[in-house]
Amino acid sequence: MSIPIKILFIEDSEDDTLLVLEELRQADFAPEWVRVERLSDFRKAIERTSWDAVICDYNLPEFDAPAVLSVMRKKGLDLPFIVVSGAVTEEIAVRTMKAGAHDFCSKNNLARLAPALARELREAMERGARREAEKELEKSRAQVRLLLESHLIGIFYADEQGRLLEINATFSDMLGYDQSDLDQGKLHWSRLVNPGESFLSDDTLLELQKTSKLQPVEKDLVRKDGALLHCVVGGSMLAEGEERKFIGFILDMSRLKKTEAALQKSEEQLRQSQKMEAIGKLAGGIAHDFNNLLTAINGYSSLALEQIESDHFLHNSLHEINKAGERAAALTQQLLAYSRKQVMAPKRLNLNEVLSEMQNLLTRLIGEDIDLRMNLHPEIGPIKADPGQLQQVVLNLVVNARDAMPEGGTIILETASVRLDKACIRKHPAVLRGDYVQLTVSDTGPGMDSSIRERIFEPFFTTKAVGQGSGLGLSMVDGIVSQSGGHIFVYSEPGIGTTFKIYLPFDLGEATEMGGSSGAMATNGRGDETLLLVEDEAAVRQFTRKVLEMNGYTVLEAADGNQALQVLEEFAGPLHLLLTDVVMPRMNGRLLAEEVLRLSPDTRVIFMSGYTDDAILRHGLLHTTAQFLQKPFSAHKLVKLIRETLDLGTQQTGGS
Repeated sequence: MSIPIKILFIEDSEDDTLLVLEELRQADFAPEWVRVERLSDFRKAIERTSWDAVICDYNLPEFDAPAVLSVMRKKGLDLPFIVVSGAVTEEIAVRTMKAGAHDFCSKNNLARLAPALARELREAMERGARREAEKELEKSRAQVRLLLESHLIGIFYADEQGRLLEINATFSDMLGYDQSDLDQGKLHWSRLVNPGESFLSDDTLLELQKTSKLQPVEKDLVRKDGALLHCVVGGSMLAEGEERKFIGFILDMSRLKKTEAALQKSEEQLRQSQKMEAIGKLAGGIAHDFNNLLTAINGYSSLALEQIESDHFLHNSLHEINKAGERAAALTQQLLAYSRKQVMAPKRLNLNEVLSEMQNLLTRLIGEDIDLRMNLHPEIGPIKADPGQLQQVVLNLVVNARDAMPEGGTIILETASVRLDKACIRKHPAVLRGDYVQLTVSDTGPGMDSSIRERIFEPFFTTKAVGQGSGLGLSMVDGIVSQSGGHIFVYSEPGIGTTFKIYLPFDLGEATEMGGSSGAMATNGRGDETLLLVEDEAAVRQFTRKVLEMNGYTVLEAADGNQALQVLEEFAGPLHLLLTDVVMPRMNGRLLAEEVLRLSPDTRVIFMSGYTDDAILRHGLLHTTAQFLQKPFSAHKLVKLIRETLDLGTQQTGGS
């Protein structure tokens, strides 16, 4: 069985890289790899992708292996680093190993490379396991410190006769006594119990004398003010010369129960978070392949519908295929939104303008039996969010409110500028202090009890009848709000109604023109420019090329990044736009775009993908010159974005 491995090669010879890869494949490795020649490219590669190992030539035109190791040290990277070089001397090998390399192989003798790599991978895993164990140990120590500082344990120090000599602050807080009550042996532990009772029973005292230990016992202790406190008491006898002293602890059971309840809630939240993370990974995992399939299914069915008459016997069947594909695409988008993997195109917005633009749509949507009211504060701060995603949030909340009130009622949308302070952070530790725009969506419906309220953001949880809801609407809302840097909370009681409060942080960037969801540029989508289409999925590539050529474009195509660069090298004319998939073998879309822009700086770039958890999003290329096309896409959406991107490029370069 082949061993998958991600290798970053730092090598100026492609032939030498291919020889190394062949050696590793013969040793049952299945490498996924990228080759770089410049130190700047190496820095970019380790920023955008996680690697299992680095294989580096010793001497390169602009730098050497120790320089690479220096960069890795500064980044805190602990990866297997193997130097493979043709110039192997003992002095070079020693110098490189001292710099941090794990092994050194000659290009003339690659037989030991695979065993060395396997060994270093194993040792890297062991180092990682040790680091995790050290983290767990430190976590345990922190928990002990937290317990001692959490005002749960009262500590007291007494002589053999039961006179209290010293107490800690928690003891004083629990029972109301302070150090002055202990002066000259004034406080005896008999005062801590009801009159007629003993602090310790005869049997307990006998056991204490024999073993010097007091096993924890439950006891009602009397505070200084006379109130009773149910506690657990324990301790040990200590010998101090000829005298014996007792050091004891008191645990307030009421505080302990509150702490246990809080821990239980935290554990439940952790389990819920892990479950949601697992579903999020599943969503991301299926999105790439599933959305490629849907692009072809929806695309070809739409083209077929446009090319046959409405009374053709196949028209209705094609229409049903297309409808099912659109529903599948919507479901995938909901999963991506829930798992925080949607592509966001944030803009500086005024939330009031977004809501005002939606008012007519919302009024038609909820019907005549429900009264829609908008209380929009005229002076709210700017936010930065994706206007389309923000509309989805409002639509979902309003539709849910409508469905909860079949007999009619009222839905209220309100906005305000608020500052979240320490009091809010104590209730919601994940919230950051600062200024927010608050969007409140309230209804006068039947409300929810706690069992429903605590689960409403879970994926696939729904109170609607079978077939009336996927259970992803509110989980999608939660995902969009979180991905926008905001927070959402729900308040509801049976018979009172439900209120959702969404907090979106102020946009503190430089002031720019604000608005709601700006309209699209008017265009018919046709053109005569030359485009380079790069897509590893043949069905998607063929559909996309067909649509583009139908609209007048000249299309160059390639199945991967390396082939794309070869096509570009052989093409003599100007390249107006690169349309590339993001997730591809060998060279991903981002690396390809950087290389194309280096060769042709005026080329416009559109990335397309059905999976969004990649370097494109994390490193912000979408916010510079590139656009993004989410799979699955329609022919109309494709040519519309192509035309808008090309026209935008013409405007920026001053063309006609």
